[in-house]
Amino acid sequence: MNKKFDFIGLFSSSKLPALIKYKRENYLTPHDLSLSAACALRIKEELGFDYEGEVCLLSNLQYVGFCFNPVSFYYCYDLEEQLVAVVSVINNTPWNEPYSYCTDMRTKHQVVKKSDK
Repeated sequence: MNKKFDFIGLFSSSKLPALIKYKRENYLTPHDLSLSAACALRIKEELGFDYEGEVCLLSNLQYVGFCFNPVSFYYCYDLEEQLVAVVSVINNTPWNEPYSYCTDMRTKHQVVKKSDK
């Protein structure tokens, strides 16, 4: 994800305080990789193909220092701008165990990974 949310005022992705904020550590693991690289790794592990392209994230942001994120969708587009995979991460389990699902949009085949920890 090369596009960041850098607006003056209430919304920020920088280290400055803000009411609404994007923080990388609130999303797909491993956190030391970019979201694009983390998606590419998950797609390689779960679906078995190499991914390169743009990732669009549909998720909640951090509000007033808290991030409640029951589900995040990572739409993965290839270099020809075709949707090739969707990585879904579900975080609303009572035991705080995130579950991820990878869907190969080329074939509409879903692979379930038990836990994201």
